[in-house]
Amino acid sequence: MKNKTPIKILFVISLFDRLGGAEKNLRDVLLNLDKKKFKPYVIAFKGGFLTHFISTQGIHVEVYNIGKLLSLHTILKAIALLKFIRSEGIDIVVSY
Repeated sequence: MKNKTPIKILFVISLFDRLGGAEKNLRDVLLNLDKKKFKPYVIAFKGGFLTHFISTQGIHVEVYNIGKLLSLHTILKAIALLKFIRSEGIDIVVSY
């Protein structure tokens, strides 16, 4: 049996701080993914408790600190997101 490279999944969420429905779902998915088959990444527009907690679990987490949706900062972060997806070789993007 050959060693397969884990599938790289990027989860994008607007707020990853409080434990609401989407946040709880994402936390549960991240903690229960088979790490031999999947390599998860998280990008949050705003972070907090959950971004810190998930990063302590060995999962790559970035916070972009996006406030206004229509701003130069947001456009630059969108470009950074595309570069990240390409540089990491992300296979799947899941947005919340």
